[in-house]
Amino acid sequence: MFYATYQQQQTASTNPTAMAVSLMADANEPPLGNWPASFDEPFQALNSAIVAQWQLSILGQVETPLQFSYAQLKLLPQSFQVRRIVSKNGWSFRSEWSGVSFKELFQRSNPHASAKYVQITNASGSHRYFQLEDCLKSEALLTLHDGPTLLSAWHGGPVRWMSFHRWFEAGLGQVTEIALISKLPSGTTWEALDTETAIKPCKVYCYDLKLQKTIEKAGEVKTF
Repeated sequence: MFYATYQQQQTASTNPTAMAVSLMADANEPPLGNWPASFDEPFQALNSAIVAQWQLSILGQVETPLQFSYAQLKLLPQSFQVRRIVSKNGWSFRSEWSGVSFKELFQRSNPHASAKYVQITNASGSHRYFQLEDCLKSEALLTLHDGPTLLSAWHGGPVRWMSFHRWFEAGLGQVTEIALISKLPSGTTWEALDTETAIKPCKVYCYDLKLQKTIEKAGEVKTF
């Protein structure tokens, strides 16, 4: 489920190896309740022990493999994007998201010409696959903040991959690894590469959680 209970966070604080189990982000489920609303503190806060041990690796078809702690990631140039997220379950809202752009990490890693796809992996071992060209064009973001607030564990923190022109469910929370690869593993279907995950501008009807109203005119959702 797309949240961590207070008990799970407490367990992770005393047993960091439980991190991958206790803070799983299942991007196939929407957040419980209205995301913009305030939650109880145990759900809102990121566990400090988990954040302290968090690592993000950039590897694969690159000349310069990279690894960042959470603190180091926050020191990189930050990208601020006012974008709308849209769920295939019918909810939506616009916010200012900030974090490190995929393009920033891509350039720092000195990628090989053979790299064509991006494999995203999170703490629970889940994967998402994207075309490299698509990630660069769409300004994919390693999200750290929703407005002034650190992205909570409930919402995929400390680091969530967001591709705003695709359904929210195509993203992935608690990202720990980004690998550039030359070809996709065989025998698996990749939802994130399916054209159905791309949102069609001007053809989306959804309920805006912040405005608390239905967007009845599809043309209102023109950009993300």
